[in-house]
Amino acid sequence: VPYDLGGYDNSLTSFPFREWPRGGRIGNQIWAIGGNVPVNGIALGYIETLNIFPRNLYLPLITNAFGTEDGTTMDSAWSIVFGQTQTRAFIDPTDSQRFYHMYAFNVTAPRQVTLSLTDMPFNSDLDMYLYSSNKLLLDRDEQVGNNDETIQMPLPNGRYYILIKRTSPPQALLESIYYNLSLQ
Repeated sequence: VPYDLGGYDNSLTSFPFREWPRGGRIGNQIWAIGGNVPVNGIALGYIETLNIFPRNLYLPLITNAFGTEDGTTMDSAWSIVFGQTQTRAFIDPTDSQRFYHMYAFNVTAPRQVTLSLTDMPFNSDLDMYLYSSNKLLLDRDEQVGNNDETIQMPLPNGRYYILIKRTSPPQALLESIYYNLSLQ
């Protein structure tokens, strides 16, 4: 799917890659629906399909080449542990076109988990999503504006991911958007 990776079509027209498309498997195809253009945050209406390879074909695993935690993908997610609160920000100019921060944590014994997103500035809107290690959306909190967000649910053993999505402001940042994320 070259368009998702920032490719070119036959007329050499450039297509931007898309962040966080939705979709799923139907029969022998994977459907990718929508997503956002990372440069300006515009929602995309693309619908694309990709054929699924036979089970006996293995593709190479590509990991973060630099081994850094930049918080942009599940592979490079920032670590957070139980009992910890992290303060991070979408910061201009280095982070002004970034709309997502990703965190990872492990549950070693089944337990009740509480995620809290707090202390967002006025005129900002951040949303919080909880994913399993296989990218299944487990829960979300999409409060309007800078209201605190909370996800509370029992989780079995495993690795989980927290996505913080900057919904507003959609344009380049004029000031930093700080927030606190806690895992209890």
